[in-house]
Amino acid sequence: MVKVKISDWKADTSMDEAYKALRTNIQFCGADKKVIAFTSCTPNEGKSNVTFHLAASLAESGKSVLLIDADLRKSVLMGRVHVEEEVMGLTHYLSKQAKLSDVICATNLPKFHIIFSGVVPPNPAELLGSRLFKDMIRLVTTSRMMFFTSITVWSLSPSFTPHPHPQPPLHDSTSNT
Repeated sequence: MVKVKISDWKADTSMDEAYKALRTNIQFCGADKKVIAFTSCTPNEGKSNVTFHLAASLAESGKSVLLIDADLRKSVLMGRVHVEEEVMGLTHYLSKQAKLSDVICATNLPKFHIIFSGVVPPNPAELLGSRLFKDMIRLVTTSRMMFFTSITVWSLSPSFTPHPHPQPPLHDSTSNT
Protein backbone atom coordinates (compact mmCIF):
# COMPACT_ATOMS: atom_id res chain seq x y z
CA MET A 1 0.00 0.00 0.00
CA VAL A 2 1.37 3.38 -1.00
CA LYS A 3 1.80 5.81 1.89
CA VAL A 4 1.19 9.51 1.34
CA LYS A 5 2.10 12.31 3.70
CA ILE A 6 -0.44 14.93 4.62
CA SER A 7 1.13 18.03 6.10
CA ASP A 8 -0.42 21.24 7.32
CA TRP A 9 -3.91 19.88 6.81
CA LYS A 10 -5.41 21.70 9.75
CA ALA A 11 -7.13 24.95 8.96
CA ASP A 12 -7.01 27.93 11.31
CA THR A 13 -8.68 27.52 14.68
CA SER A 14 -12.09 28.85 13.66
CA MET A 15 -12.17 26.64 10.54
CA ASP A 16 -11.00 23.64 12.56
CA GLU A 17 -13.88 24.21 14.98
CA ALA A 18 -16.31 24.47 12.06
CA TYR A 19 -15.14 21.09 10.71
CA LYS A 20 -15.48 19.57 14.19
CA ALA A 21 -19.05 20.90 14.40
CA LEU A 22 -19.84 19.44 10.99
CA ARG A 23 -18.21 16.16 12.05
CA THR A 24 -20.40 16.05 15.17
CA ASN A 25 -23.56 16.78 13.20
CA ILE A 26 -22.77 13.95 10.79
CA GLN A 27 -22.13 11.55 13.68
CA PHE A 28 -25.55 12.41 15.12
CA CYS A 29 -27.18 11.38 11.84
CA GLY A 30 -26.70 7.75 12.88
CA ALA A 31 -24.15 4.96 12.65
CA ASP A 32 -25.83 3.59 9.53
CA LYS A 33 -24.77 6.66 7.53
CA LYS A 34 -21.53 5.45 5.98
CA VAL A 35 -21.40 7.08 2.54
CA ILE A 36 -21.42 10.83 2.04
CA ALA A 37 -21.00 12.42 -1.37
CA PHE A 38 -20.00 16.04 -1.85
CA THR A 39 -21.02 17.71 -5.07
CA SER A 40 -22.10 21.13 -6.28
CA CYS A 41 -23.71 22.86 -9.21
CA THR A 42 -20.63 24.68 -10.41
CA PRO A 43 -16.87 24.12 -10.31
CA ASN A 44 -14.56 25.68 -7.70
CA GLU A 45 -17.06 25.80 -4.83
CA GLY A 46 -14.77 23.95 -2.40
CA LYS A 47 -15.99 20.33 -2.65
CA SER A 48 -12.50 18.87 -2.40
CA ASN A 49 -11.43 21.19 0.40
CA VAL A 50 -14.48 20.50 2.58
CA THR A 51 -14.39 16.77 1.86
CA PHE A 52 -10.68 16.49 2.64
CA HIS A 53 -10.83 18.45 5.90
CA LEU A 54 -13.99 16.72 7.12
CA ALA A 55 -12.56 13.26 6.35
CA ALA A 56 -9.31 14.14 8.14
CA SER A 57 -11.26 15.50 11.11
CA LEU A 58 -13.25 12.27 11.40
CA ALA A 59 -10.08 10.19 11.18
CA GLU A 60 -8.52 12.37 13.88
CA SER A 61 -11.49 11.51 16.13
CA GLY A 62 -10.78 7.79 15.70
CA LYS A 63 -13.15 6.89 12.86
CA SER A 64 -11.88 4.80 9.99
CA VAL A 65 -12.31 6.91 6.85
CA LEU A 66 -11.78 6.35 3.15
CA LEU A 67 -11.79 9.46 0.96
CA ILE A 68 -12.47 8.70 -2.70
CA ASP A 69 -11.67 11.41 -5.22
CA ALA A 70 -14.33 10.76 -7.84
CA ASP A 71 -13.76 14.09 -9.57
CA LEU A 72 -12.31 12.35 -12.60
CA ARG A 73 -12.13 15.49 -14.74
CA LYS A 74 -10.48 18.14 -12.53
CA SER A 75 -9.06 16.55 -9.42
CA VAL A 76 -7.09 18.69 -6.98
CA LEU A 77 -6.55 16.25 -4.09
CA MET A 78 -3.19 14.94 -5.29
CA GLY A 79 -1.78 18.43 -4.81
CA ARG A 80 -2.61 18.33 -1.08
CA VAL A 81 -0.31 15.45 -0.23
CA HIS A 82 3.34 14.49 -0.59
CA VAL A 83 3.87 11.32 -2.62
CA GLU A 84 7.25 9.70 -3.12
CA GLU A 85 6.20 6.94 -5.50
CA GLU A 86 3.75 6.38 -8.33
CA VAL A 87 0.13 6.34 -7.23
CA MET A 88 -2.62 4.59 -9.14
CA GLY A 89 -6.14 5.85 -8.67
CA LEU A 90 -9.83 5.24 -9.14
CA THR A 91 -9.66 5.31 -12.94
CA HIS A 92 -7.03 2.57 -12.88
CA TYR A 93 -9.31 0.39 -10.77
CA LEU A 94 -12.50 1.11 -12.73
CA SER A 95 -10.73 0.39 -16.04
CA LYS A 96 -9.39 -2.87 -14.56
CA GLN A 97 -5.75 -1.80 -14.72
CA ALA A 98 -5.27 -2.23 -10.96
CA LYS A 99 -6.72 -4.10 -8.00
CA LEU A 100 -8.61 -2.20 -5.32
CA SER A 101 -5.82 -2.84 -2.82
CA ASP A 102 -3.38 -1.18 -5.24
CA VAL A 103 -5.28 2.13 -5.34
CA ILE A 104 -6.01 2.63 -1.63
CA CYS A 105 -3.32 4.85 -0.13
CA ALA A 106 -2.53 5.04 3.58
CA THR A 107 -1.77 8.43 5.07
CA ASN A 108 0.27 9.56 8.04
CA LEU A 109 -3.05 10.17 9.87
CA PRO A 110 -4.14 6.89 11.48
CA LYS A 111 -7.33 5.41 10.01
CA PHE A 112 -7.36 7.87 7.08
CA HIS A 113 -7.03 6.37 3.59
CA ILE A 114 -7.43 7.98 0.19
CA ILE A 115 -8.20 6.75 -3.29
CA PHE A 116 -7.04 9.43 -5.72
CA SER A 117 -8.81 9.97 -9.02
CA GLY A 118 -6.04 8.68 -11.26
CA VAL A 119 -5.47 9.69 -14.85
CA VAL A 120 -8.18 11.69 -16.62
CA PRO A 121 -10.26 9.20 -18.61
CA PRO A 122 -12.15 9.88 -21.84
CA ASN A 123 -15.34 8.48 -20.27
CA PRO A 124 -15.65 9.55 -16.60
CA ALA A 125 -19.46 9.30 -16.42
CA GLU A 126 -19.42 5.75 -17.74
CA LEU A 127 -16.76 4.69 -15.24
CA LEU A 128 -18.66 6.24 -12.31
CA GLY A 129 -21.92 4.70 -13.50
CA SER A 130 -20.40 1.25 -13.83
CA ARG A 131 -21.35 -1.82 -11.83
CA LEU A 132 -17.72 -2.07 -10.68
CA PHE A 133 -17.95 1.36 -8.98
CA LYS A 134 -21.20 0.44 -7.23
CA ASP A 135 -19.75 -2.88 -6.09
CA MET A 136 -16.63 -1.11 -4.82
CA ILE A 137 -18.74 1.24 -2.70
CA ARG A 138 -20.58 -1.71 -1.15
CA LEU A 139 -17.30 -3.48 -0.45
CA VAL A 140 -15.44 -0.61 1.21
CA THR A 141 -18.31 0.67 3.36
CA THR A 142 -18.54 -2.46 5.48
CA SER A 143 -15.89 -1.35 7.97
CA ARG A 144 -15.42 2.38 7.53
CA MET A 145 -17.04 5.65 6.74
CA MET A 146 -16.56 6.79 3.18
CA PHE A 147 -16.59 10.25 1.64
CA PHE A 148 -16.17 11.08 -1.95
CA THR A 149 -15.96 14.20 -3.98
CA SER A 150 -17.60 14.12 -7.34
CA ILE A 151 -17.69 16.18 -10.46
CA THR A 152 -20.08 19.08 -10.67
CA VAL A 153 -23.70 18.17 -11.21
CA TRP A 154 -24.06 19.97 -14.53
CA SER A 155 -21.39 17.79 -16.10
CA LEU A 156 -22.77 14.43 -14.96
CA SER A 157 -24.28 11.86 -17.25
CA PRO A 158 -27.74 10.54 -16.33
CA SER A 159 -26.09 7.14 -15.74
CA PHE A 160 -24.18 8.39 -12.68
CA THR A 161 -25.63 7.28 -9.36
CA PRO A 162 -23.27 8.12 -6.49
CA HIS A 163 -24.65 5.52 -4.10
CA PRO A 164 -25.65 1.93 -4.85
CA HIS A 165 -28.77 2.26 -2.70
CA PRO A 166 -30.22 5.71 -3.38
CA GLN A 167 -32.44 6.92 -0.59
CA PRO A 168 -36.04 7.80 -1.46
CA PRO A 169 -36.90 11.47 -1.14
CA LEU A 170 -38.18 12.58 2.23
CA HIS A 171 -41.95 12.81 2.31
CA ASP A 172 -43.71 15.44 4.35
CA SER A 173 -46.65 13.64 5.95
CA THR A 174 -48.39 16.96 6.62
CA SER A 175 -48.71 17.88 2.96
CA ASN A 176 -51.60 16.78 0.78
CA THR A 177 -49.44 16.10 -2.26
